[in-house]
Amino acid sequence: MDPRPSPSGILPIAKSMLDGWDLPGHGDPYFDCGITLVRGCENIHLHPAGVDGRPAGVVFVQLYRRCCARAECPVCYEGWASKEASKAEHRIRSFKPAKFRRPIHVIASVPKSDLGVEFGEIRRLAQKIVKNAGVYGGCCIYHPKRQDSTSKLWYFSPHFHFIGYGWVRGTEHIFESSGWVVKNAGVRKSVRATLHYILSHAGVKRGRHTITWFGVLSYNKLRVPKVIELPPRCPICMAELKPLPESLIGGLDPPPEFGDYWFKSSHGLVRWVPSD
Repeated sequence: MDPRPSPSGILPIAKSMLDGWDLPGHGDPYFDCGITLVRGCENIHLHPAGVDGRPAGVVFVQLYRRCCARAECPVCYEGWASKEASKAEHRIRSFKPAKFRRPIHVIASVPKSDLGVEFGEIRRLAQKIVKNAGVYGGCCIYHPKRQDSTSKLWYFSPHFHFIGYGWVRGTEHIFESSGWVVKNAGVRKSVRATLHYILSHAGVKRGRHTITWFGVLSYNKLRVPKVIELPPRCPICMAELKPLPESLIGGLDPPPEFGDYWFKSSHGLVRWVPSD
């Protein structure tokens, strides 16, 4: 798996750093993953005409993709990454730091001399390394591989991504004393977008959490209210959306794109772009 030979004197690579780890999307989908589903609101008496050209008395229709939200699903792993990124961002934003108030992105690469260390221990060591570099809390995401920029092939190169609070310093001393390469990727404009990107090619393994927390954001130090997922609602009358018959789109060729529509028998299914 690792195309690069290890120099003599280095311990064998621990099986836990190799066995069972894969990239998202390398499993099997369910039979209905990715199919188009239809939901909407039929409260036509509560749907007046709109300045965007929508006539009165229409049915609001939303077409969406069936998503199993599993990391291993080749159809739905982006949905999994989006959901996990949203939850992680909520926890990060819930912490109120006294200083260094904007989250940063830090990468810590495992040196060859530590490849023989068991995975749980190497993750704890990675967290200790970034703490010593000035990051006092955040999330930790393991990447077992990197992608070659020319061939686009993935090769074994274990490293950890961190999104958290603090500031990086003393990386040269850390490298000289431990061999760990710590890179400060800077302040994040969008924490959710960064997390989504990191998760899209993170290491996934059954029985292991893809995201773990350390320092002031660890579970024993920070209590965060659970994110309540609200049901989708009609943007016209705010009623909860209900499943609608797929016959609304069954005869359309090509099938319409995912998104919002309104339907009236005299107009058919029309893409809805609400006016500001």
